[in-house]
Amino acid sequence: MAFVGSVGLGGARAGQGRRCVSMKVQTLPTAVRLQSLRSSVNSPVGKVRSRAPFNVNDALEYLLSRGVRVDAVEVGRSVMEVLREMHVEESTVLAGLLRGMPLTEVEISNMFGEETLEVWRRDREFCGMMLANPLDTPKLSLVSMIGDFQCLVIELAHAVASLRHLPMSSLSKKTKEHLQQILKVHVPLADTLGMNSVHAELEELAFMHLYPEEYDEMCVLVGERLEKYGSLLGDTIREMELALANLPQFQKVSSFRVYGRIKNCFSIYRKMLSKELKFEEVMDFVALRVILNPKSGVPEKDACERVMREVTKRWKIVEGTKRDYINNPKDNGYQSLHATILPKGLPMEVQVRTERMHECSEIGSAAHYNYKFEGLHQLI
Repeated sequence: MAFVGSVGLGGARAGQGRRCVSMKVQTLPTAVRLQSLRSSVNSPVGKVRSRAPFNVNDALEYLLSRGVRVDAVEVGRSVMEVLREMHVEESTVLAGLLRGMPLTEVEISNMFGEETLEVWRRDREFCGMMLANPLDTPKLSLVSMIGDFQCLVIELAHAVASLRHLPMSSLSKKTKEHLQQILKVHVPLADTLGMNSVHAELEELAFMHLYPEEYDEMCVLVGERLEKYGSLLGDTIREMELALANLPQFQKVSSFRVYGRIKNCFSIYRKMLSKELKFEEVMDFVALRVILNPKSGVPEKDACERVMREVTKRWKIVEGTKRDYINNPKDNGYQSLHATILPKGLPMEVQVRTERMHECSEIGSAAHYNYKFEGLHQLI
């Protein structure tokens, strides 16, 4: 199932999208939404440098001038935002925005350049192939069917944008099937490509819409547990920064940064089911991430181990929680050192990795293969 066209799941009405799980659904008059879109065209946020006659921001105005529905352009803008977050080339951003739009090849070539037209053509073929061969189960079917990373990220971007614009209301049978397909195909694909942020957003939003009662229950549990942590996360971050403050003076690490993350509801729910855990037994509910830059010539693993040694000097490590994903990367290429500490008796996972490893984790290591299919096979 490809997200062919511009609206995607269930024909969601524009203005009712949820950018994230905490955003309230809004319904705005078409005239207001149209003005908002046109205002965004000249917004300095996310401007993209273009070698084509038109850039991404011009494209929104052009689509509106061609009579494309406001809701379709709004979803297209969301696709554009997702692709920008992936740091892909502008031709891919434009092709993703233009998927399913009523434009001719001549228009696309004249307005947006030959590079965009080439990606758009391949994506059109990809959509046709997907419609002719609907996927059922294998998570690698998308990869094996098409040797083009650009089309894969456009597909994922449309899936994310469609969920962001899906209203919180009763779901039709068709929409439920689409959501199940996202969990079955698109979420594993994002995981296979190492796109953790896309993977997390897809599964969280699909979970929220498909299983609202379970989702609400998890939100309550997460909220209650966060109250127990109180200021502990912030306090531990500051303590970690102090513990590592002298590291730049050592041989291996030139700089570092520390921040926290809370595990999303679906990840917690899935872990509880798969490992038969109670909620309070999920040890990586809260995590500290130490992202570092090794000095020139210093192996990444050596620098990460140097930081982890500083961590173990200050906090006791929970037995059996140390994981070395640098020497033993996950199937999707993920690399990091993990260990769980117990500040004030509450579990907190520490993750140590380099900036390069972190970028691969968030955006996807497939991006470093320059869109070559051979690179994708190395990830599988």
